[in-house]
Amino acid sequence: MSDRNAAAAVPPPAQPQPDPLLGRTINDRFLVTGLLARGGMGKVYRAEQAPLGRPCALKVLNPNYAGEADPEFHRRFFLEASIASKLAHPNTVTIFDYGRTDDDVYYMAMELLEGQTLHRAIREAGSLGEERALHVAKQVCRSLREAHQIGVIHRDLKPANIFLVEHGDEKDYVKVLDFGLVKNLNEKPDDQLTQTGLFMGSPKYMAPEQIQGNPVDARTDIYSLGIILYEMLTGKVPFDRTTSVSILMAHVNEPPPPMRQMKPDLVVSPAVEHMVMRAIAKDPSHRFSSMDELIAAIKVAQGAALGMTGELGSMGHLQVFDTLQPPPVTGAAP
Repeated sequence: MSDRNAAAAVPPPAQPQPDPLLGRTINDRFLVTGLLARGGMGKVYRAEQAPLGRPCALKVLNPNYAGEADPEFHRRFFLEASIASKLAHPNTVTIFDYGRTDDDVYYMAMELLEGQTLHRAIREAGSLGEERALHVAKQVCRSLREAHQIGVIHRDLKPANIFLVEHGDEKDYVKVLDFGLVKNLNEKPDDQLTQTGLFMGSPKYMAPEQIQGNPVDARTDIYSLGIILYEMLTGKVPFDRTTSVSILMAHVNEPPPPMRQMKPDLVVSPAVEHMVMRAIAKDPSHRFSSMDELIAAIKVAQGAALGMTGELGSMGHLQVFDTLQPPPVTGAAP
C-alpha cells in the first residue's frame, strides 16, 4: 500500500460535538447561554430566567452518570433541590427552581455567584490569617445553623463547597453550596434512601462516625468545619495520604497533628487552636454540640484577639498619659 493510500485509510479526527443545551430554553423558563463548569456528575451553565431576565446558574445532571449502579441518584438530586430551596439564610446559595424536562434533563436553577471557592483561595494564599479564617468560618456556621434547625445535615462540607464573593464593601462573603449529600433527620428509618452508593463524601473532611456508618448529626458538620479551619490556618489538612482508604482510617484512628507541626511559623491564639482541636475530636460528645456553641467560641476567640490588642493599646496610652502629669507631691511646700 502506498503512503498516499495508507494516509487515506486513516479516518480524520472526530470533531467535537456542539453542546445540545447551549442556546436551548429549559422548560420555557431558562435560556442557556454558556458553560461555567463541568464534572463527572454534570455541568453548570450560565442561564437567563424568563421573563425576568435574571441571570442564574443552571446545574444539569449528566444523563449517563447514575445508570444502573445507583438507582437512587435522581431521587437524591431532587432531595437536594427540595431541601436547599427551603433554606433562606443569606450565607446559603439561593435555589430558584428545579425540575425535569420531557426528555429527562434534570436541572436546578440557582443564584449566579461571581467569586472563587475557598479551595482556590487557600491554594492562592497558602494559608489564611486568623481573622480571615474566623470570618469565613462564622458565616459557614450561620448557614448550617439554619439547616440544622430544620433537621438537615450537609455531610459534604469542604472548601470546594464554600464560595467567597464580594458583597457590597465586604470581601469573603460566604455562600455554602451543594447540599447533595444532605441527611434529613426527620425522615422515618424505613423511608431513607437505600444504602447503594451512599458511601460518598470527601475523605479529607469526613467525620469518623460518618466513615463508620454510625448516626450523624450537627456535630458531623462541625467536624468537617473544624478540618476546614485547620486547613485555612495551616494550608494543609491534618490527614493527607496516598489513598482515600488511608485517609479515612486516619480520621478514625489517628490523633490530628498539632497545627504548629504543620506550619511552624503559625501565628494563632491559643483560644483558636483549642477551638479547632475540640471541633475535630474523634468522639462527637467531645466536640461543640451545635453551631450556636461553635459561633460563641469563635466570638470569644475574636474578642480575645481584640482584647490583647486593646490591652496593649491602653497600656501605651496610659504610659503617654503618665508622662504628662506633674510629679507627685512628696512634702510640704517650703
